[in-house]
Amino acid sequence: MDRQPRAALVFCDRIVEFARGYSSNDSGVLLGYAIAHELGHLLRHEPGHCGTGVMKATWRHKDIVLMLQGIMAFTKEDRAHIQAGLTARDQTLSIMARAK
Repeated sequence: MDRQPRAALVFCDRIVEFARGYSSNDSGVLLGYAIAHELGHLLRHEPGHCGTGVMKATWRHKDIVLMLQGIMAFTKEDRAHIQAGLTARDQTLSIMARAK
């Protein structure tokens, strides 16, 4: 098991800049999506991005509309990668616990 702690960084100033032109209340929604995206990286079984959805590599302003409507989500592929990551961690922890 990788002993190196994993971390995710979200830069609020970049979110605010990305949300420029929308209401200040909207930047909180976008910040939530950015946090979900970074958590997705931590939870996935393998690194990567998808072409659509929360794990899209680069968001555009048209994606803001989807986010504000609450219809951008993790894709089925993302969900499968996240589930595989969680399963792998559970198995590793179980093996480590039995080894003690």
